[in-house]
Amino acid sequence: MFKDNPSQAERDAVGQWLVSSAGQTYFFILVVAIGAVGAIYYYYLWHASQLRNAKDRHRWRTALLLGNIITMPIYWYVKIWRDPSA
Repeated sequence: MFKDNPSQAERDAVGQWLVSSAGQTYFFILVVAIGAVGAIYYYYLWHASQLRNAKDRHRWRTALLLGNIITMPIYWYVKIWRDPSA
């Protein structure tokens, strides 16, 4: 399915799709979706009962800001899905 060494024409086709209006639209939707999920996480971070410790809150805020794509599933698993207060 995937070639180890794609030809120049294949690389050009992918590049052309990324700069096309469809590629830009999908990229914009992806960025907006990540931003919306991030906003929900930040809201939960500030209003979560188990994060009353300011130091813990600052660590999670920094991690979500700098490594959002990697940190979001970890934060969801640790703080939301396995909610100790439930």
